[in-house]
Amino acid sequence: MYSINDLLSEQARIDPYPIYADLRELDEGVHFLAPLNIWIAFRYSDVMRLARERQLWSSDLFVEGTGFATYDKTDPVHVRYAEVASRNLMINDPPDHTRLRALLQHAFAGKATRTWDEAIQGAVDEVLDSIPPGSEIEFMSQIAEVIPVWVISRLIGVPIADREHFRRLSVSFTETFDPTIQGERRDASIRPSVELFDYVRDLAVDRSRATGDDLLSTLINAEEDGEKLNMDELIASVCMLLVAGNETTADLIGTGLAQLMAHPDEFTALRADHDLIPGALLEILRYEAPIHFAPRIAAEEVELGGNPIPKGTNVFFCHGAANRDPSVFDNPDTFDIRRNDKRHLAFATGAHFCIGNSLALKEGELFFRSFLRRYGEVMPTKPAELRTDRFFQHGYASVPVLLGANGN
Repeated sequence: MYSINDLLSEQARIDPYPIYADLRELDEGVHFLAPLNIWIAFRYSDVMRLARERQLWSSDLFVEGTGFATYDKTDPVHVRYAEVASRNLMINDPPDHTRLRALLQHAFAGKATRTWDEAIQGAVDEVLDSIPPGSEIEFMSQIAEVIPVWVISRLIGVPIADREHFRRLSVSFTETFDPTIQGERRDASIRPSVELFDYVRDLAVDRSRATGDDLLSTLINAEEDGEKLNMDELIASVCMLLVAGNETTADLIGTGLAQLMAHPDEFTALRADHDLIPGALLEILRYEAPIHFAPRIAAEEVELGGNPIPKGTNVFFCHGAANRDPSVFDNPDTFDIRRNDKRHLAFATGAHFCIGNSLALKEGELFFRSFLRRYGEVMPTKPAELRTDRFFQHGYASVPVLLGANGN
């Protein structure tokens, strides 16, 4: 029987699901992880409770003393990081969250979404054109990690020459939201994050002189009840799209291919019928969600899993465990691309349901359709290696493959 402290082991980074299964069933599925000073809930019903009882759970990670979004208040670079990062939609409560989400909806509706297909397909073709059938490659670094940043770069107008630098900065910003990244490593993530903020600010100032139909222009022009995004909110919103859209979409693509190769019957079925791709993406997200935890702070004293949780307490809700809860999903540890179950929590739920979910799914679908047409059968050349340096995220560091010579 695993214990809660096993979540900090290397085993948890490689295969957390046996640990989740034990902790989900032990007591009432809610446990205290003392080294990080957090309670963690593992059952699907408790994650859904998070959505129902929104007023009980704050998303403001910059509240003093939580230990999540720590920064040095005597360092001007750190202070600037906090000024912008704290305006992120994902870590705001009403009424700010309500206002920001209403403004950001403009970028994910109507006219704005009609530019997606062209930008995504262009980015996919740009990357895959340089990799001929029959190539032996490292899939994560050469394809999965490149396409999402190429897509967002096209959508907001990042010059081609800046894209790799832009990607590295966005990775650093993502790391600032991992509570296990502290000390010198945290400082080494905050400083590039502020460089990213300055880059996006310059891009926005330039675009505001001649806005168009791109996503950045849509955000600049977004207006709701006379309200518009101020500059820090605009920067934070673009950077949120990088956090939500770059690494997580890379993990969707990379994990998807790794799991398909690990389940050859499923891969054969997908190659034979590309119309299975949308349902397969839902199963990939359920089976191996890119983000495993949703951090919250108790906004008042509350009971969770039979435990009294004082106001101000750090609480994580484990989407990774909830997505394999047998009380919700039949045979939850079976990878089944025909499952087509939309109850997964990879995009969270409720008011914090991922605003860019449709963009991620569109990227995944257009990518796999193009990828399978070009290469067909894909074979591993070495065992895939999972990333072991993150607590929140679950994905692959390396997926070495041989691309088929004939697509289908």
